[in-house]
Amino acid sequence: MKNIFRVLTTLCVLFASSQLVAQEAGGQDNSAGQSRSSNLFVDSEWGLGMYYSSPSGNMMPYLSLNYKTFTAGFGMMVLHGRSFTDIDGNYESGNNVFNYHWNLGMRMPVAPKFFVSFGGNFWYNSNGGATEQGNELKNGYVVGPYVGLDYYLTKSLMLKATICPYAIERIPNGGKADTYFQNGILGISYIF
Repeated sequence: MKNIFRVLTTLCVLFASSQLVAQEAGGQDNSAGQSRSSNLFVDSEWGLGMYYSSPSGNMMPYLSLNYKTFTAGFGMMVLHGRSFTDIDGNYESGNNVFNYHWNLGMRMPVAPKFFVSFGGNFWYNSNGGATEQGNELKNGYVVGPYVGLDYYLTKSLMLKATICPYAIERIPNGGKADTYFQNGILGISYIF
């Protein structure tokens, strides 16, 4: 639980500090005609939303950043498990599962409110020491390129969808698999 609060606190501080920098930069007098330099934190679009992530199969809060043609995002979700004994008397230990998603890429405008994006995705699934038939499961991951679409419903709402045409996936039992068109995200963000 401490890790969740640390990550959320870090994201909130990063966002709040970027907004303070933006206000400070916007309030400066530029009457001398000097051109203002471009700044990632001041001139970028920050988004906060909810996204469905196919590798985890769940919704996750998502922080996105769009700066000129650069785009990035981070999402995190946690599932709390309980220890239990099934109907056959087998004991299953409880565990906390953390799912993380990162993406990094480029986006190009196609129309005033419509962008095409491409880049790389990385999902990581921490099983929290889960066991299956007495064997500890390995932490899974999915890595691969993505293509996607960003559509601005309004000035402050953006719909985003991505799909990985090909990905390498480590299955929790330790095996690896090549997947085709099986992993992606779909969600909506409020743009600041």
